[in-house]
Amino acid sequence: KWLVDGKEILNQGLKQFSGCFQVFTGVGPKIVIPNRFADEIRNDPHMNFGKALSDEFFGKYPGFEPFNSSAESTIVADMVRGKLTRSLGLILDELSDESSKSIKYTLGEPEEWTEIPIKLKIIHLISRLSARVFIGEELCENEEWLTLTENYTINAFIAARELREWPTYIRPIIHWFLPECRQVRRDIREARQIIMPVVGKRRERNRKAQEAGQPTSKVADTIGWLDEAAKGRPYDVAIAQLGISIAAIHTSSELLTGIMLDLCANPEYFKPLRDEMYTVLGEKGWRKTSLFEMRLLDSVMKESQRHHFGDIASMSRFVEQPITLSDGTTIPRGALTVVAIDRMHDTSIFPESTAYKGRRFLDMRQQPGNENKWQFVTTSAEHLAFGHGKHACPGRFFASNEIKVALCHLLLKYDWKLPNEDRLEDKIFGQEAIVDPDAKVLFRKRIEEV
Repeated sequence: KWLVDGKEILNQGLKQFSGCFQVFTGVGPKIVIPNRFADEIRNDPHMNFGKALSDEFFGKYPGFEPFNSSAESTIVADMVRGKLTRSLGLILDELSDESSKSIKYTLGEPEEWTEIPIKLKIIHLISRLSARVFIGEELCENEEWLTLTENYTINAFIAARELREWPTYIRPIIHWFLPECRQVRRDIREARQIIMPVVGKRRERNRKAQEAGQPTSKVADTIGWLDEAAKGRPYDVAIAQLGISIAAIHTSSELLTGIMLDLCANPEYFKPLRDEMYTVLGEKGWRKTSLFEMRLLDSVMKESQRHHFGDIASMSRFVEQPITLSDGTTIPRGALTVVAIDRMHDTSIFPESTAYKGRRFLDMRQQPGNENKWQFVTTSAEHLAFGHGKHACPGRFFASNEIKVALCHLLLKYDWKLPNEDRLEDKIFGQEAIVDPDAKVLFRKRIEEV
């Protein structure tokens, strides 16, 4: 029942109980914590996100190892916070160049209105953009690697959904035989075959440089950054790279697809967005501050994220030691918990919360004291799309830049509209909420003004 009616079950629980309550999910019981406790638990050292992710996506099973990497070490998170985020200003030109090239490759330049499955095209685009930054020159245009990262991202989620439909006691056996699980194991093997020769050559080159007393080469991509962040700690390169790809491709492609569908359903935002892009890029080009000044774009993205957050709950945690909330509720060791996101649709915070208002967060930021609170990358108890606290998504700053750059190219180079008046509703699979993969849009080339 959870797989089909998870959202309704959560809503019923929130209406029935004022405090914590338990739901039975595809991976076992979870305790739903009311949103009012989000700030209270956001930095609790006894609540572990990595272990919760591993449990949700069977990270201990072969083929699902990328979902277990953050449970076993902080190397990837350290790399994202310490290297990737600090380099964002330096890679804007790269993102723009790759966006221009990849969009033309993915979409072409049709003169007439052309119908496409928007989600599939966005996945292709995001995988190429991410590869340009993450994997370096050796592999960013390697079609085998690009196809693999796209496919693994899709295959892993499908395999996890399939596995959740089986009873807990049979999963350790049945996963060896399910076609979906066998496929993700093949994907892992292929990833190793592609990436390990590249990593091996780099490490051998650096070893020889050290022996000769020469400085080692430092390449600005995640292959080199992971080695630096590891500081000698052992880690699996292929698993780490697939984990990074999952986070980048799945979350960014879901959101960018949702934004494009929202704009097609609310076409009145196309002109003011393009005007903002023309003004900022015409005056400043791709500088570090350019994207910050696209405040309407930032607001549109956050509003789409509010409507199409990829889960029906947030802040998934595994409780490592018993914790007691301020209302006296004790949550036992070993529990899986989530925080309700009902305040993201609370009319006292977001008037007309069911309506799509692209200027909503722009207007809220204009209120005294709120200039920074409602930015796309800012987390709060009222907007939990990136989580909150110490485990908030560390890659959200890169995702913000990547999506903004892509949107500039998509909107300035093409016209967009829906084939019909209504957009398709999102699909719910247990705790997941995804944009319908069958959604179609119409597009055509337009004359660029910048």
